[in-house]
Amino acid sequence: MAAGVGLGAQNVMLVGQVAVPHADMAMAISVMSFSQTVSSSVFLAVTQAVFQNSLESTLRAHAPEIDLRDVINGGVTAIRRLVTAEQPPSVLQAYNSAIMQTIDIAVAASGLSIAGALIMDWLSLKKKTETEKEESLSPTTSETPTANDASAKCLTLGES
Repeated sequence: MAAGVGLGAQNVMLVGQVAVPHADMAMAISVMSFSQTVSSSVFLAVTQAVFQNSLESTLRAHAPEIDLRDVINGGVTAIRRLVTAEQPPSVLQAYNSAIMQTIDIAVAASGLSIAGALIMDWLSLKKKTETEKEESLSPTTSETPTANDASAKCLTLGES
């Protein structure tokens, strides 16, 4: 999943550069970057709450004699010194269950993010060549070009 996030994070910047007019590019990129940051913060809080609640409920069920606050505050590295010799399997099982529920949320959010990509237009990231710019400025109907068309063409080609 980390590779997917790393490869997909730049897409926010690319979409903002291609899908909107040049005048709106800065606003589009900033809105998308903001929403990406806020959604990361929200899902971090959600997955933290799911992890803690799952860990607490599973520890209560499998190892009721363990002090939950000590295990949660001590973290996974403190398990060996907080529990007795026969308790680690049940505590590790509780951690495994909590981690799996957290991963389930990440996988579901990743799957939902695909929906946004599927509804987007297919836009080329390649820059237009000079001949493509000329063709896009030339009239597509059989009308004769007007003075405005000719001046726009000259401005695009860098002529005056």
